[in-house]
Amino acid sequence: ITYALMHGRQTLAAIKLRHPYSKHWNGFNEIARFACKTNFNVTGGFSKLLKHASINHPEKIISYVDTRFGGSGNHCLSAGMKLDHISNQSFWWTDKEHRFNRMYCKASNGKTELENATSRKLLKIWGCSNLVFVTC
Repeated sequence: ITYALMHGRQTLAAIKLRHPYSKHWNGFNEIARFACKTNFNVTGGFSKLLKHASINHPEKIISYVDTRFGGSGNHCLSAGMKLDHISNQSFWWTDKEHRFNRMYCKASNGKTELENATSRKLLKIWGCSNLVFVTC
Protein backbone atom coordinates (compact mmCIF):
# COMPACT_ATOMS: atom_id res chain seq x y z
CA ILE A 1 0.00 0.00 0.00
CA THR A 2 1.42 3.37 -0.98
CA TYR A 3 0.48 6.81 0.33
CA ALA A 4 1.70 10.01 -1.26
CA LEU A 5 1.78 13.75 -0.62
CA MET A 6 0.67 15.44 -3.79
CA HIS A 7 0.72 18.97 -5.19
CA GLY A 8 -1.76 18.88 -8.03
CA ARG A 9 -0.76 15.84 -10.08
CA GLN A 10 2.84 15.94 -8.85
CA THR A 11 4.05 13.46 -6.20
CA LEU A 12 6.25 15.22 -3.64
CA ALA A 13 6.78 12.36 -1.16
CA ALA A 14 5.58 8.78 -0.77
CA ILE A 15 5.64 5.95 1.75
CA LYS A 16 5.07 2.29 0.87
CA LEU A 17 3.95 -0.34 3.41
CA ARG A 18 4.26 -4.11 3.10
CA HIS A 19 4.01 -7.18 5.30
CA PRO A 20 7.43 -7.88 6.88
CA TYR A 21 9.46 -10.79 5.49
CA SER A 22 10.51 -11.86 8.98
CA LYS A 23 7.95 -13.84 10.98
CA HIS A 24 9.37 -12.14 14.07
CA TRP A 25 7.39 -9.03 13.05
CA ASN A 26 4.00 -10.73 12.52
CA GLY A 27 1.21 -8.26 13.22
CA PHE A 28 3.33 -5.31 12.05
CA ASN A 29 3.46 -3.41 8.79
CA GLU A 30 6.89 -2.53 7.42
CA ILE A 31 7.90 0.65 5.68
CA ALA A 32 9.35 -0.73 2.48
CA ARG A 33 10.23 2.68 1.04
CA PHE A 34 10.05 6.36 1.80
CA ALA A 35 11.11 8.86 -0.82
CA CYS A 36 10.83 12.51 -1.76
CA LYS A 37 10.92 14.01 -5.21
CA THR A 38 14.53 14.37 -6.42
CA ASN A 39 16.17 17.56 -5.15
CA PHE A 40 13.06 18.35 -3.13
CA ASN A 41 12.46 18.44 0.63
CA VAL A 42 9.04 18.06 2.24
CA THR A 43 9.33 19.32 5.81
CA GLY A 44 7.37 16.93 8.03
CA GLY A 45 6.49 14.74 5.05
CA PHE A 46 7.55 11.47 6.69
CA SER A 47 5.58 12.32 9.86
CA LYS A 48 2.47 13.22 7.90
CA LEU A 49 2.59 10.04 5.83
CA LEU A 50 3.34 7.83 8.86
CA LYS A 51 0.43 9.36 10.78
CA HIS A 52 -1.94 8.74 7.86
CA ALA A 53 -0.69 5.16 7.45
CA SER A 54 -1.09 4.53 11.19
CA ILE A 55 -4.71 5.76 11.13
CA ASN A 56 -5.59 3.50 8.20
CA HIS A 57 -3.55 0.52 9.46
CA PRO A 58 -3.76 0.19 13.25
CA GLU A 59 -1.00 -2.45 13.40
CA LYS A 60 2.35 -1.25 14.66
CA ILE A 61 4.81 -0.19 11.98
CA ILE A 62 8.49 -1.14 11.69
CA SER A 63 11.12 0.71 9.70
CA TYR A 64 14.74 -0.16 8.91
CA VAL A 65 17.23 2.66 8.42
CA ASP A 66 20.34 1.57 6.51
CA THR A 67 23.11 3.46 8.29
CA ARG A 68 25.11 3.51 5.06
CA PHE A 69 22.48 5.73 3.41
CA GLY A 70 19.85 6.75 5.97
CA GLY A 71 22.05 8.28 8.60
CA SER A 72 20.78 8.48 12.14
CA GLY A 73 17.05 7.90 11.62
CA ASN A 74 16.15 11.34 12.98
CA HIS A 75 13.10 11.37 10.70
CA CYS A 76 11.79 8.28 12.54
CA LEU A 77 12.46 9.78 15.97
CA SER A 78 10.83 13.09 14.96
CA ALA A 79 7.77 11.14 13.81
CA GLY A 80 7.42 9.51 17.25
CA MET A 81 8.96 6.12 16.48
CA LYS A 82 11.35 4.53 18.96
CA LEU A 83 14.61 2.73 18.32
CA ASP A 84 13.96 -0.97 18.97
CA HIS A 85 17.48 -2.24 18.27
CA ILE A 86 20.49 -2.09 15.97
CA SER A 87 20.81 -5.09 13.66
CA ASN A 88 23.93 -7.08 12.91
CA GLN A 89 26.01 -5.95 9.96
CA SER A 90 24.67 -6.98 6.57
CA PHE A 91 26.82 -8.75 3.98
CA TRP A 92 26.89 -9.76 0.34
CA TRP A 93 28.97 -12.05 -1.84
CA THR A 94 31.18 -10.78 -4.66
CA ASP A 95 33.30 -12.11 -7.50
CA LYS A 96 35.10 -8.72 -7.40
CA GLU A 97 32.95 -7.51 -10.27
CA HIS A 98 29.33 -8.24 -9.27
CA ARG A 99 27.56 -8.21 -5.92
CA PHE A 100 25.17 -11.03 -4.95
CA ASN A 101 22.49 -11.22 -2.25
CA ARG A 102 23.56 -12.96 0.97
CA MET A 103 21.12 -15.80 0.24
CA TYR A 104 22.95 -16.62 -3.03
CA CYS A 105 25.27 -19.06 -1.25
CA LYS A 106 23.01 -20.35 1.52
CA ALA A 107 23.65 -23.87 2.78
CA SER A 108 22.11 -26.53 0.53
CA ASN A 109 22.61 -30.08 -0.71
CA GLY A 110 24.82 -30.94 2.27
CA LYS A 111 27.19 -28.02 1.64
CA THR A 112 27.71 -25.13 4.04
CA GLU A 113 27.31 -21.51 3.01
CA LEU A 114 31.11 -21.11 2.95
CA GLU A 115 31.57 -24.24 0.82
CA ASN A 116 29.00 -22.94 -1.70
CA ALA A 117 30.75 -19.55 -1.81
CA THR A 118 34.20 -21.11 -2.17
CA SER A 119 33.07 -23.35 -5.03
CA ARG A 120 31.79 -20.25 -6.83
CA LYS A 121 35.02 -18.35 -6.01
CA LEU A 122 33.12 -15.68 -4.12
CA LEU A 123 34.25 -13.44 -1.27
CA LYS A 124 32.13 -12.03 1.54
CA ILE A 125 31.90 -8.24 1.76
CA TRP A 126 30.45 -6.47 4.78
CA GLY A 127 27.98 -3.62 4.89
CA CYS A 128 26.54 -1.58 7.72
CA SER A 129 24.02 -2.24 10.45
CA ASN A 130 20.39 -1.16 10.27
CA LEU A 131 18.61 0.90 12.88
CA VAL A 132 15.26 -0.76 13.58
CA PHE A 133 12.46 1.61 14.58
CA VAL A 134 8.90 0.79 15.67
CA THR A 135 5.82 2.90 16.28
CA CYS A 136 4.86 3.25 19.92
